[in-house]
Amino acid sequence: MDNLKNITMKNKLLFTFLMSSIFTFAQSYTVETSTDQYTPLVSSNSLSIIPSDTVPHVFGSDTTFLTYYNKIPIGFDYNLLNGTFDSLRLAQDGYALFQEMNTNKCYISMFDSDLSDTTHGFNSKLNYLTEGTAGNRIMKVQYANFGFVEDHEFDDTVNFQLWLYEECGDFEVRIGPNSINSNVFWNNNLSPFIGIGDYTNHNKTYLSGDPNSPDFIDDQTMNDIPSEGMVYRFSRCSVETEKYGKEENVNIYPNPFSSTLNLKGIKDQTEYSILHIDGRIAKSGIVFNERIVNLDKLSKGSYILRIKSEDGLVVKKVSK
Repeated sequence: MDNLKNITMKNKLLFTFLMSSIFTFAQSYTVETSTDQYTPLVSSNSLSIIPSDTVPHVFGSDTTFLTYYNKIPIGFDYNLLNGTFDSLRLAQDGYALFQEMNTNKCYISMFDSDLSDTTHGFNSKLNYLTEGTAGNRIMKVQYANFGFVEDHEFDDTVNFQLWLYEECGDFEVRIGPNSINSNVFWNNNLSPFIGIGDYTNHNKTYLSGDPNSPDFIDDQTMNDIPSEGMVYRFSRCSVETEKYGKEENVNIYPNPFSSTLNLKGIKDQTEYSILHIDGRIAKSGIVFNERIVNLDKLSKGSYILRIKSEDGLVVKKVSK
């Protein structure tokens, strides 16, 4: 009986640990859902759709082999989870793979399904470009007119894009025109997997539930195919404000700042921290006279301001 109790307790602890890992992983990003006109990439680089090799995709005891294309440059140092990357590899199945020294570190699942680029004779294309000025560049990747292996009528196609933002390390999955008339997804799922995965900790979290207002808490899929024009933004530095007395009375300025931040509505002796986008602490201390001073030595760029007290938490993106 004691052994049974011990086994039960271990199972509970394991379940708690796994759920905590998934929750913590998802909390690294917030997901914002919106709609926007889908615009195909023009004047972009073309990537050969002849796969270069097969790379093992290992999560715990599960191993699958995905077909990847040649490595392409991002155009800037991109922060994803706990790594910084200057290149990526695209998979035929709708993944963007990020590696260090040819070792898989993490991935973004854009439209994970059994995609086909040539089988059905569609004019499938892969394109990419990087645009913008230093500090605010965006890399855009496009899968155009991809088919599905499980489409036996040869009439299902999909278009989608991945946008990587230099600032903050945000990324967006943008859904384009699609014609999906049959069940073409893995294991009879109702939609593709859209989300993110970490090979180091074997964590993966995808959008689930209603595609118009999805959850981001587990490794399931949504209950329907996202419509053309849907934009899913995964953000590390969205402005989030939890209740802090009366929220409308909190005013943080100037933004951008130079040497001082004024915090109207924030009590004195409140703890604050200013974080780099990758989570490193740039400065911390105590609010005095509704101000944070001596910010001259901070480098120009974007930061996350966190103000925490017994009244609540304020998290705001600021820049210098």
